[in-house]
Amino acid sequence: MKYKQTLSKILKIPFYEEPNVSTTVYRLHFNENLLLPDEYYQEIINYVFSKISNSYLRYYTEPYNLSICELIANFHKIEPDMIFITSGGDEGIKLSLELTIHDDNKSLLVFEPTYSIPKLFAKSLDFKISKIPLVEYFDNFDLPDIESTDFKNHSIVYICNPNNPTGTLFKIDKIREIIENTTGFVIIDCVYEEFANISHLDLVKKYENVILVKSFSKVWGLAGIRVGYLITHPDIVKALKRFSLPHNITYINYLIIEKAIELWSYIENSIKQINKLRQYLMNKFNELEIRCYKSWTNFILFKVENAHEIYKKLYERGFILRYLGDNPYCRNCLRITIAKIEILDNFITILQTILKSF
Repeated sequence: MKYKQTLSKILKIPFYEEPNVSTTVYRLHFNENLLLPDEYYQEIINYVFSKISNSYLRYYTEPYNLSICELIANFHKIEPDMIFITSGGDEGIKLSLELTIHDDNKSLLVFEPTYSIPKLFAKSLDFKISKIPLVEYFDNFDLPDIESTDFKNHSIVYICNPNNPTGTLFKIDKIREIIENTTGFVIIDCVYEEFANISHLDLVKKYENVILVKSFSKVWGLAGIRVGYLITHPDIVKALKRFSLPHNITYINYLIIEKAIELWSYIENSIKQINKLRQYLMNKFNELEIRCYKSWTNFILFKVENAHEIYKKLYERGFILRYLGDNPYCRNCLRITIAKIEILDNFITILQTILKSF
């Protein structure tokens, strides 16, 4: 039967899989902001309960979340018609890919290693996927020379900056060169940019084909509410409405974001702490002669022999890291989220014990 043939084809497409772990273990695999204090969350919760009423539950939300667009636009000092609200940054990536769904030869270009979600979505949408390796140095990665790469024949170019999983920060001038040599859309996934104290806003203001992916899951520490947004040209915002649901987040999410923006000082303080702790952990890796890559984010990629066995032993001890060894560009690599110093010290002690067992 036809539906069975369709299902059979779909079930061959890979999808995003991850361990379902509780909050009682050390979740060091999701790149969540683990340095925000309980007071930050309590202030948000108190605000939500002080504002919520029957109408927030009874009625549909505003179509396309206009009030949230205005909040975020004011925060970034841009026009609200450049903002498009999504259910997490990942939905923003998916919707951006769908802009080319009616193209005859859909193609996505990525620089490896990078975030896996765009490739998985592209596969499900029947894109041709081209992968170009990043240039690897001993402790860093970089984009390849522009002259050696053909960008013109791709529907979409995806760049993550700072990059996940490497933590690499690419120079804006190099990204600008890619944009100027591209005829399709350019998605810049910049959900970690606050950790690096950079902004890509000038690019989206200058180039009409650029789409910035943002999220409240990372630096804002609000992964549980599943809200992200795109910053792009107003015409692209209009086009995105053809693919998105009009009521994709809740009124309660609006209240959470409204209060979180007021509490930006908490975020700034957490960034300072994360940057110090990131250097602290890199120093610890260096003392153990563990190769780690320079990071401008809230995580570090490091390389060890027997990475998968170490990953499993850490898992048994309650430390959940991201194992990346199945990626040909990240052989023997693990990625760890920056946490409080007592957690990092405990991790290092256990890691030393595990390394001595090999």
